[in-house]
Amino acid sequence: MTLKLISNEIKRNGLKKKKLEFYKKKILQNGIEKINYLEILNEKDLSEVNSKPCMARIFISVSVSGVKLIDNFKISQKVALRSGKLIVK
Repeated sequence: MTLKLISNEIKRNGLKKKKLEFYKKKILQNGIEKINYLEILNEKDLSEVNSKPCMARIFISVSVSGVKLIDNFKISQKVALRSGKLIVK
C-alpha cells in the first residue's frame, strides 16, 4: 500500500527524494523490523532517475523475522528529477 501512496504522490504533487525517509519511518511503525532499501529507479537500466523523463519503479526490500522480502511498483507515467523533486512528465 505504501508504494502506491508514493506513486500517487509523485503523480499529484511531485515527491522530494528526502521524503522517502518519511515513508521509511511509516513502514517501520507498521511492524517491519528493517528496511534494506527503498528507491525509485529507471526501470530500463535500474539507474537513478535524472532530468531525462523515464519509466520508473519503486523498489523496496524489508526484513521481517529474519526473512528478506522484496517488491516493486510501476509508476504508470514517465518521471523526471527537477530541483530535487520527482515529477511526472
